[in-house]
Amino acid sequence: MAIYVDQSIPWPKTDVWPYDTVCHLLADEPQELVDFARKIGLRLEWLQSGNFLHYDLTPSKRKKAVRMGAIPLEGKALLAKFQEMRVKQVQKIVAKANVPSELIRKQNEGTASHS
Repeated sequence: MAIYVDQSIPWPKTDVWPYDTVCHLLADEPQELVDFARKIGLRLEWLQSGNFLHYDLTPSKRKKAVRMGAIPLEGKALLAKFQEMRVKQVQKIVAKANVPSELIRKQNEGTASHS
């Protein structure tokens, strides 16, 4: 299991986010993400969901995360990690819902032909 950070990107400053860049802290497992986030001074309520669980990082928190062992990802490696995380999320949902795996394979095959 590992912790990752993506590259900082320009971001508009707001009252909620007073920085001009943002990046994300993510991990292979949710508990690992939360534990690491606490170590670098992030609060549990800052955990973001969406396509994947993550924390938004300020520039200083990104530097601290890397110093403490987070793996920087960019380009194709970052896209591959995002895809892997989405697949794991879907697999967990499917397992909970008891959806037959054949149905998922057929759905994925149909989706692949549309790209």
